[in-house]
Amino acid sequence: MSMINLSVEKSWKKIFCGKAKLLILWITLLITTKIGGFVVDKLLANEFSKFFLA
Repeated sequence: MSMINLSVEKSWKKIFCGKAKLLILWITLLITTKIGGFVVDKLLANEFSKFFLA
């Protein structure tokens, strides 16, 4: 009985760790994309204003 519980807990932890890693990766990617997009928008806005004001 205890051996079965132990193996179930081990596999559950393995699955949970895998899911947690994926979630962290996804959140990191999302934040990076948001910040990257913001920076690109700022740069593009700068370039456009320079182009139109020149």
